Amino acid sequence: MEFTRLAAKRWRYYSEAGEAAESLAGLRQAFGRNKRCEVAFILIATTRLGNYEMPIGLAYCRRTWCHHLALDFLALHPRTLDEREQVTGVGSGIVYGLVQLAKALRIRRIWGEATVHSAPLYERLLAVEPILDLFVIESREMTAIQTRQAKIARRGLVTTASRAL
Repeated sequence: MEFTRLAAKRWRYYSEAGEAAESLAGLRQAFGRNKRCEVAFILIATTRLGNYEMPIGLAYCRRTWCHHLALDFLALHPRTLDEREQVTGVGSGIVYGLVQLAKALRIRRIWGEATVHSAPLYERLLAVEPILDLFVIESREMTAIQTRQAKIARRGLVTTASRAL
């Protein structure tokens, strides 16, 4: 919840300054106007429950002035963290989405700060140990993430579609 509040606060700041994008086209337009601009955006992960989309996680990011992606916050719905629930892979799925976005925008580096709670996710995802307070995802890691995701893509993230978060 704390990261979601911080992401909303930062979003308002960047949005009021005209430095936020709400779509891939918006990101590209911002780069076209100024190649060294910094632009914030939020990637939202959802799952379909019945007839509606339910948010299950988000990534608050910035495209930096030197054309990298900075992952400022990765927040998951609290029930996705409960081992008794049947929702898995949300964090790695969000990072996979960021890799896909980076590839589409020809961004060569994703970086972020790990917390004591998020470091194990990044260690598993990047097959690097230990992750301390900084992680970097570049070409080799992006390829590994894409390969791993292709293997699990058919399984899906929610194993029981009728369960409501």
